[in-house]
Amino acid sequence: MKTTTTRGTARSCVRSLSPLLVLLTLMVMVVNGQQKYTNPVVAANTPDPGVISYLETDGGQVQYVAVVTSNNDQDTFPMYLSFDLVNWVQNGFVFPNNSPNRPSWAVSDFWAPEVHRINATQWNLFFTARNPQGVLSIGVAHAPSPLGPFVPQSKPLIEINSVPMGAIDATYFEWQGAKYLIWKEDGNAVGKPTPININQLSADGLSILNTTATQLITNDQPWEGAVTEVPWIIHRHDYFYLFYSGNAYNTPSYAVGVARSKSLMGPFVKYPNPILHTQNSTSEWQGPGHCSVLCPRTQQSPVSTMSQCYMI
Repeated sequence: MKTTTTRGTARSCVRSLSPLLVLLTLMVMVVNGQQKYTNPVVAANTPDPGVISYLETDGGQVQYVAVVTSNNDQDTFPMYLSFDLVNWVQNGFVFPNNSPNRPSWAVSDFWAPEVHRINATQWNLFFTARNPQGVLSIGVAHAPSPLGPFVPQSKPLIEINSVPMGAIDATYFEWQGAKYLIWKEDGNAVGKPTPININQLSADGLSILNTTATQLITNDQPWEGAVTEVPWIIHRHDYFYLFYSGNAYNTPSYAVGVARSKSLMGPFVKYPNPILHTQNSTSEWQGPGHCSVLCPRTQQSPVSTMSQCYMI
């Protein structure tokens, strides 16, 4: 699908190491009593973690699934499993090398995967990759389980070849029965703004209903520099909260911000400063970004009812 837009171009840089972190002690205490842990909880190259929780059907236990960027590795999108957000085990790859289910349109730079529940029998994987024209585009695949096997669509969900301008960092949100894709126009490589947009999806989440995107935010705060990217939306206490990252991902200035709105379509009002950032130049962990925000479910309630949410 080709969406209406007027900004940006694709960036050519490769994303670097960004270990998967559990950032709040409270999350571990809620999930796993008083267990102590040491970051990183996955001591491997695991950029851009897309993390979800789901209830196993064979025992009702909450399990966590993380999928991460693989860049140009032959095996695409490593998958990790955990029952407590601390102890993770790798569980293969979404698209193993030589798999017949690899996306035929995608040729390189496999970034920012996320798995989301579409309905009781379908889970979708949203991801970024370059098309044969070299333009970063957003793809989608579907599976009967968050663990796969995922079958990709034969063409990108969003591509913008006419500019050309990259479309990256897709996330998913459902509200009052309608399904939405939130994504970034990748204009920072040529000094253009980097708006985060929203489009409504079809009921199965495999196609776009409206070809004109609605802009939610763009880089307009001093701390954000030339970038706003990697959105994640939750709804709590009458507000929609849009988490995002700002500034250059490969510098200590990279950080996480948040904006909120009474309407999913905005206007969103930003908190003026980042809510997660590098403490100082000697900090062990620098340039935090690309978070997932979990509002955990319980064995008794498949729907999240907790007032606390946690950043990973």
